[in-house]
Amino acid sequence: FADSSLLYVPRLHDHFTRQNLLVMERIDAPSIGELERLRHAGVDFKVLAHKGVETFFTQVFEDNFFHADMHSGNILVDIADPEDPKYIALDCAIMGSLSHDDRRYLAQNILAFFKRDYRRIAELHLNSGWIPSQTDVDGFSKVIEELCDPIYQKPLEEISFANFLTDLFRAANAFSIEIQPQLVLLQKTLLYVEGLGRRLYPQLNLWETAMPFMTAWAERNLGPAAVLGDYFKLAEEFFSDPFRFCLLYTSPSPRDATLS
Repeated sequence: FADSSLLYVPRLHDHFTRQNLLVMERIDAPSIGELERLRHAGVDFKVLAHKGVETFFTQVFEDNFFHADMHSGNILVDIADPEDPKYIALDCAIMGSLSHDDRRYLAQNILAFFKRDYRRIAELHLNSGWIPSQTDVDGFSKVIEELCDPIYQKPLEEISFANFLTDLFRAANAFSIEIQPQLVLLQKTLLYVEGLGRRLYPQLNLWETAMPFMTAWAERNLGPAAVLGDYFKLAEEFFSDPFRFCLLYTSPSPRDATLS
């Protein structure tokens, strides 16, 4: 995020930092929770809310390295230009990252949700190994539809991701689905983003804001060029170490179907 208009990350003072002490550049700016101070400064909350969504998706899908402790005490706002404010992220001690496959499956799930293709979401969960192989795909897709359809295209003021995730976990338990540990930090971060967005600009439509970003990402990472790149990557892995390649890609795994 160097020179980014979305986010500023304070400089780390590595010569003062120790195993149990993180020392960063001192920042003088209001917290995202100081709404009255932000209003008094004339901050455009709509712009700030949209930037929050874009920052989240950029961290998760472009950089694959996201701030996973985004409570209001860790998020400040640069109000030098109130009409074009940007975030400042403190305390980068809890960070999240996803595997290449998990990012790809997550992106396809989000795009399928935008299209209200709930059967596709169920199939993606099955192919990724996120749900047991014996899961009733039709029954699972019906549950997904019942959970997702009521919140589709609604602004934040009309929905609650906290309740949605609670219902989703309850459904997952009914289908003997294990919550993926690599996605827990992401879910936590999404709840923080929702909470910030709800306080700043409740009219924010998360779907309209995220859709252009995810569509552009999919064209770059899920299109023909990306598939060709994956084949080149596999070929490079094979020729660099054929024995290790065979061990990795011939062992039984829920992901076997995706590799073929």
